[in-house]
Amino acid sequence: MRLVKLHDGATSEKALNVFGKIYNVVLLSCTLETDWIMLDHRIFLATDLITEMASGNLMTFGQTKSTMDIFLKLEKIFAKNRVVVDYDEDDDDDNQDEMDHQEFDEDLDVLVDVINKFYSMLGEMVKINSTVMMPLITSDILKRACEFLQEEGDSAEGILTFMTQYFRYCGGGKSVIKVFSHFIPTIIGCLEIPDSDVRQNAVKALIEASKIAKDKFSPWAMDALVALDTINDQDITEYVISAMSTIIQNVPLPSNDAHVIIPKWFN
Repeated sequence: MRLVKLHDGATSEKALNVFGKIYNVVLLSCTLETDWIMLDHRIFLATDLITEMASGNLMTFGQTKSTMDIFLKLEKIFAKNRVVVDYDEDDDDDNQDEMDHQEFDEDLDVLVDVINKFYSMLGEMVKINSTVMMPLITSDILKRACEFLQEEGDSAEGILTFMTQYFRYCGGGKSVIKVFSHFIPTIIGCLEIPDSDVRQNAVKALIEASKIAKDKFSPWAMDALVALDTINDQDITEYVISAMSTIIQNVPLPSNDAHVIIPKWFN
């Protein structure tokens, strides 16, 4: 795709035709894919493709809408396949039971990765064209994202990336304000996850959320500050300081609690 853009120009008819054909092959058939690993690869390629074309606003509204439709269909498939299997504890074949557990866990890991990649792709689309994406991302989609984040927090970097982009580029739209009471406590909870990358993405999400929510962030401001204050991770110290500073600057804090964090932070 990049070679075509370089040779014929990003807005050339040939580039648009090639993009459309690759888009159809890679993404539109995702709902028919039964192999999770192949679906994982498809979404990875689709993200790269969309980033390449959408950076020049060359992705049509129809293609954007189709991508969201595919996402909604895949969500239903994901939900159906994430049902936890109940294993019979009285099964005499312990070895087979252990093998079944291992196979299920491996399938679930791939599925979680697929979901994360798709949310990352949506985040990239929001970043590139928030005007088109904002009305397509409903409060129901955000609620389901929050549910996934609650269930798979330690593996949900993609959701946190998506939320950061959504907060940053879509601002305080009605959809996001409706789910603040669900999302903010969940994101704060992600600060306790040992994985440094997940915590970093959670910190970034809080930074953007506090910027747009301001007084609506107040009910969770002290919880966020306390959680941030307890993080001891040199790799993300810069982000933690930025988050605390942003919250203190943008969010009205309860006067009787603020002194607990602010003096310590200034030291």
